[in-house]
Amino acid sequence: MRVLLELGADAEMIRKEVLRVLAGAGARPRVDWEMATQPARSARTQRSVTASRSSERLLLIGWLLFGTAAGIGLLVGWLIWG
Repeated sequence: MRVLLELGADAEMIRKEVLRVLAGAGARPRVDWEMATQPARSARTQRSVTASRSSERLLLIGWLLFGTAAGIGLLVGWLIWG
């Protein structure tokens, strides 16, 4: 409920919207949710993008280490057993 209040949606607005949708009355009203959520969303998105890049970087490093270890292992095995 706190999230809805932060976005400017109080109980009366939610009730009216639910009744409108259930009644099937007319087109949806234009609400600029992007502008309402922009400050909070941009910080959250930035953290998400940063976390995503960090996890992608860790995955790439892991695969590179695996490939290097596998290559060295195959080379050593080939040198030992011919």
